[in-house]
Amino acid sequence: MAKTKELSKDTRNKIVDLHQAGKTESAISKQLGMKKSTVGAIIRKWKTYKTTDNLPRSGAPRKISPRGVKMITRTVSKNPRTTRGDLVNDLQRAGTTVTKATISNTLRRKGLKYCSARRVPLLKPVHVRARLKFAREHWDDPEEDWENVIWSDETKIEFFGKNSTCRVWRRKNAELHPKNTIPTVKHGGGNIMLWSCFSAKGPGRLIRVKEGMNGAMYREILSKNLLPSARALKMKRGWVFQHDNDPKHTARATKEWLRKKHFKVLEWPSQSPDLNPIENLWRELKIRVAQRQPQNITALEEICMEEWAKLPATVCKNLVATYRKRLTSVIANKGYSRGNLVTFPAAVTMVGQACKMPVIRMGEDTLELHSVDLELGATEKQILELQVKQAQLRQRKAALESSWTDAQLSQAQRTKDAAHTGFTPCRSSGRHEPGPR
Repeated sequence: MAKTKELSKDTRNKIVDLHQAGKTESAISKQLGMKKSTVGAIIRKWKTYKTTDNLPRSGAPRKISPRGVKMITRTVSKNPRTTRGDLVNDLQRAGTTVTKATISNTLRRKGLKYCSARRVPLLKPVHVRARLKFAREHWDDPEEDWENVIWSDETKIEFFGKNSTCRVWRRKNAELHPKNTIPTVKHGGGNIMLWSCFSAKGPGRLIRVKEGMNGAMYREILSKNLLPSARALKMKRGWVFQHDNDPKHTARATKEWLRKKHFKVLEWPSQSPDLNPIENLWRELKIRVAQRQPQNITALEEICMEEWAKLPATVCKNLVATYRKRLTSVIANKGYSRGNLVTFPAAVTMVGQACKMPVIRMGEDTLELHSVDLELGATEKQILELQVKQAQLRQRKAALESSWTDAQLSQAQRTKDAAHTGFTPCRSSGRHEPGPR
């Protein structure tokens, strides 16, 4: 028997209205042209539940018991590379036979999705410690400091490279049609190497490196392009230059050249491309270049120059304005590679060590600086709320200190010194008594 079409909500309500008007089930079925049994069922449902809406259905029972769900969730949490076949075998040994699709659906309800593993730079323990140190030291830096940084890097753009993901609409078995494929050649079909920089005010100069870069060529690029870019971007006095720890950048001659030019260089942790916001601009550039489909290397270079000049300054500003989120993500991941560039989940769980952040506690006569440990489970929202409170307390501190007299400042200093020594000043005689242990 074929499945009948479900009655609309308006039709069911009309049946109830006619019933309340005093009409019989037979009269209603004849008037609306439907079976008497259908009319009776809707009226009985309304009398029982006082509604004509669809009630929640129980559905088929779960194939995997709650205990089995906990078991497979615990397994993939300990080893994310566990395959669905392994989980099927584990449940089969426990007496439950399921398919791979059931495994996927069960874990998806727990917020787990079977995805391709991301490729990230190899991080040794020394790299992890350096990244975590960098993030903690600079987490509380104001946004104005990051706006005074010039970020730089090199990248390679291949003529037939995989510059962006491409999706197509196609029919079944048409995956190899020329319109649905991306042509590739060995070694990318040629490539160009580019160097550039940017700041919160916009992109700097884009230079093609036509030969293998060494320390001397790198210093020449900086001398001809870094200062002009800084002038074009109207950087403030004392701006900071950022580059990674490539051997050409950390060579003794390069360091000496930077020192003689009086450049301030940002100390950078190795293996940290995810902390450099210029990587976002490189990806945007590669996507735009791929969309224009250059036909040769010369056209590739020209298109790169054109598209780089078109990058809006607002994008650069947003990348710098959200830099603290990168540091927060590194701290949350205990120094390991952070998540998506720029974007940050609304509730990222802190899974690393407690994150120490300065918080000002104000009293009537004293003003002390303490540190608060964010417990495991703190979200980015909580961190940002704490950041706002810090800014408000700093303003209150400045206003309060400006109104303090010299005597009050001296009293606050004595109180602070007493807190470090363990003795409390006695107001009546000036003697020191042991403070609380």
